[in-house]
Amino acid sequence: RLQSPWPCFQIAVTNNFAQHPNTITKILSIVFSISRHFNADSNLAADTIEKFYHLSREDIMPWLNTVKWSEKMNFDRTVIERVNQFF
Repeated sequence: RLQSPWPCFQIAVTNNFAQHPNTITKILSIVFSISRHFNADSNLAADTIEKFYHLSREDIMPWLNTVKWSEKMNFDRTVIERVNQFF
């Protein structure tokens, strides 16, 4: 088992920003486009991680070989509804 060098990424918005669904959709579209490129080209992903996180390729590649970047929204609507009811 390999430990991730950082925690999983999450996207969250404030109530104010949530009033702009078109902007959120555009941002997610960009994120998922980059994810598709990372899935298609592990060298691009490794170069980016190496540059931004100052990690060695030697540390990146074993972990990266276990990663599949999400290319679309993956959520369970019932979970979202339960969270909304809680707050």
